Amino acid sequence: MRAGGLASLGIASTLLGVGCYQGEWRQGIEVPISATARLKTVRTVETWEMSEPGNGYVLSVKGSTTPRCRHALYGKTRRTDTGTFERLGGNWWKGAAIVTGIAGGAGVGIGAGGWIAQMDPKIGPPITYAAGGAIAAGGLASCLASISYGSKARYAFCGILTGLGASILAGGALSTLPGTSSTTTPIVGGSSSSASSASTPLIDTATFQTIAFAGGGLVGASILTGIIGHAWQGTEDRVRTVDSASSSIWDDQQPEAACNAPSSVVARSAVLQIVADNIPSGAGSEERPLKVRVQPIGPGAQMVDLRWVRQALPHCGVLRVKLLPDVNYPPYSDDYTPVVSPDLIGQSVRPVFTQIVPAEGVELAPLAEGTKPLVGKPYLHGLSSETLKAVDRACSGEPAAPSKAKPKPAPAPVPPVPVDVVQPVDPSVPVESLSDAPPVVAPQSLRFDDPGLTPGIHLQSLPEGQEDDPSCGREAQKSRLTDCEFQCSRNLLQGASCLPDYRRCVSTALRSAQRHRERSACEFTWQECLSRVGLSSSTFRSCTEACADANTPALCRESKTQRLAP
Repeated sequence: MRAGGLASLGIASTLLGVGCYQGEWRQGIEVPISATARLKTVRTVETWEMSEPGNGYVLSVKGSTTPRCRHALYGKTRRTDTGTFERLGGNWWKGAAIVTGIAGGAGVGIGAGGWIAQMDPKIGPPITYAAGGAIAAGGLASCLASISYGSKARYAFCGILTGLGASILAGGALSTLPGTSSTTTPIVGGSSSSASSASTPLIDTATFQTIAFAGGGLVGASILTGIIGHAWQGTEDRVRTVDSASSSIWDDQQPEAACNAPSSVVARSAVLQIVADNIPSGAGSEERPLKVRVQPIGPGAQMVDLRWVRQALPHCGVLRVKLLPDVNYPPYSDDYTPVVSPDLIGQSVRPVFTQIVPAEGVELAPLAEGTKPLVGKPYLHGLSSETLKAVDRACSGEPAAPSKAKPKPAPAPVPPVPVDVVQPVDPSVPVESLSDAPPVVAPQSLRFDDPGLTPGIHLQSLPEGQEDDPSCGREAQKSRLTDCEFQCSRNLLQGASCLPDYRRCVSTALRSAQRHRERSACEFTWQECLSRVGLSSSTFRSCTEACADANTPALCRESKTQRLAP
């Protein structure tokens, strides 16, 4: 019995501690705990910087790319959830208490009534009936009293006392029910005596004791379930804490920072837009600015000399110069947060943003009075002198000058290249006379004494009088183009191995018997090498020509002819 009571108490405590609830959790905010910060590359910022380093209308243009990183927190995060829950099952516990109470009371009354009635056949039954009747009378009195003024106590006494008294009376009645009977005739000395009979009750005393003890156990279970049913009702505010060990979030407390050192842009260009303040419309205004193309060469800044342009526009006031790259990405902003989590940042495409410093551009003030004018041929960066004069007249308010169109001279006919016809050798003519004949000079397109420029790079034709000029002559062009080819090969790292191979191939072709065929094979190998490393020939050619143009003296620029085809 003691073991059964302890087991019942343990089960009741468990049910009381766990129970059933009905409600929803309100999830809290993830709070990092014991986190580890790691740098993750989130985007690339392309920065174009333009400044006037104080050289007098000489601008510095520089383009660079910088990978930007942000801190990500890895480790544990904790979330605290709250909620109000309603306890379920209290009415079931109360119903179980009522049922077990009725069964237990009936068992205790029947068992006790039968047990007491069978203790003494003479006084047992009267005691049982007297006690049962008294208890039942008390219950009936409580029932009658509850009719005039009902209360919980009177209702309880009415049910408990009436039921208990009735069960005691029932137990006494069951104890008198006859069971089996037996008759015996003893024989003494060969003569017979009178017969004696004995009868046993239908329910013995041990059975009534078992019923009484079982009823007492049900009464105890009724009391325990009644306590649980009374306690398990109403609502309860609950709090829980959830820890996550594999979450990763962006750290908003740490700002974005540069991951590595900036690197120069490769094979990119920009345009300088020049706007004059004193012109409302037309060329040089906001709607039609003057444009100067800039091709950065090498890791350093590219210097752009605008002194001649500033001198050609004395009446235009302040010139505002803005930098515009050839490719514009979304504008740069400081408050950038990736749209994906740190775990997926390596699988997404890294975005590129453009930053122009300064965004409003650079202002070129008018020439001060008494400034010494520049002497020599003007370097106008592709702007014609007639256009600048028209802009300056529009700034000063003068009418536009009438155009004087000159008739274009007819091009001189190009004499056909004579084709050498191999004549049979006359055996009568001596060999000495054949050696004295003037040699046949091959046309310029068939000469192989050039240094082997890469395909697409050609020397510019020069007017008469500049062939032997040390600054503008053919040899000067060769040296500038050769140096620029090596410089672009170093800047475009992919093509660093292609140029030496092409040089060696051309040098071998000059000593070959089939020069045309070997030179064509060298050009084919050059194109294959560039394609293999992911570089186009037009990019290499643009880099070389821009470098040579940047290093060409100003006095040689007027003689250059514009290339009409790529």
